[in-house]
Amino acid sequence: MKEKHVIETLGQHMRLSAVRQFGIRLGIGIVIPIWFMLCWSGCRHAFIPEEAVPDLSAGNVRQAGLITDPSLTEASGMSCSRRERGLIWMVNDGGHPSALSAFTTDGRAQGSVIVQGAVNRDWEDLAGFDLDGQAYILIADVGDNQSVRDFVRIYVVAEPERQASGAFPATVVPAWQFRFRYEDGPRDCEAVAVDTMKRQILLLTKRTSPPLIYELPLHPSDEDTMLVARQLGKVSHIPPPSAKNLIQDPVFGVLYSQPTALDICCDNRMAVVLTYKEAYLFGRAPGETWDAAMAGEPLAVGIPQLKQMETICFSANCRTLYVSTEKLPAPILEVDLSRVLRDQ
Repeated sequence: MKEKHVIETLGQHMRLSAVRQFGIRLGIGIVIPIWFMLCWSGCRHAFIPEEAVPDLSAGNVRQAGLITDPSLTEASGMSCSRRERGLIWMVNDGGHPSALSAFTTDGRAQGSVIVQGAVNRDWEDLAGFDLDGQAYILIADVGDNQSVRDFVRIYVVAEPERQASGAFPATVVPAWQFRFRYEDGPRDCEAVAVDTMKRQILLLTKRTSPPLIYELPLHPSDEDTMLVARQLGKVSHIPPPSAKNLIQDPVFGVLYSQPTALDICCDNRMAVVLTYKEAYLFGRAPGETWDAAMAGEPLAVGIPQLKQMETICFSANCRTLYVSTEKLPAPILEVDLSRVLRDQ
């Protein structure tokens, strides 16, 4: 097993200089008919291990809460609040109401806010960020299981704020929104993040091998113009499924390394990619581009494999990761990043 350096990553609040990652990459063959069938099915019922309780033996992970509220039946995106500590925002997958749902990090429902004029065709990720003194949430309507959509859409809303009653407003109006297409044809995507320093949106494809990174402007000057997402590069070093994965799940195991969520930390120096199997950290050095940073070896976070993991986000102070799943009941795992990095 060969040890490899990961570039220096953490922001000033962490004050750690470097991280390391042990990587074993196994070559695997993909059976084309199975791949074709899964891509067209949408894989909505894949990756459901039988364990009811996650293995939390790793000291850096604890279960912070459990979501049981029936309004969140197919969670596909999650973002930590920039306004309120201990609050997370989540959305359902396509076909559900166009609403943001608020939860405490221990899983208690806090209400939902309808996004006026928005359509939840296939909402797949959220990205919370601060820009010019305002807290925002980006909603990514970018899912495209069959890669056939002529265009997809981004909505950005000001993060809803509690009223005097303690409840959130019933509705919120998008601050801006726009349509876009990919420069090289339709792509399925479930992983979207915001770099506030570059005022850039990053998108990571799901069903390409390796995953591809695309970029968009965060706030285009003309919202009515169809934008074009430009390809930046490839994420080539997410480890493939292990031999054990393929034996335990011979049908769906080949897809364990597909990206299902992406987030960038508050200082824009670290990104996390979630797959059905694991979460991976990518550090970015000062002046480095994201495509260069994510072309390198990632650091595996070391989280237990939950049912259909599709949501991850950094805490507002970037010291913690929160991870959850698409199916109820949905554990909320809290990952102490300082311990993850110190142990390397």
